[in-house]
Amino acid sequence: MRSCRLFPILSASNALDYWVGVYCKGEFTKCARHDRLTRGLTVAPNLLPNGKKI
Repeated sequence: MRSCRLFPILSASNALDYWVGVYCKGEFTKCARHDRLTRGLTVAPNLLPNGKKI
């Protein structure tokens, strides 16, 4: 998880626990970042696990 480039951005907010619980420790196959990585695609640093951008 800590290798995820989004981790440092979210670690400054209360949202980190939510994202980690839902996607990293839960339904990681539904994570947009995981999906792009496993398909060999570039992952934008601002891409959230739900596919939205910040």
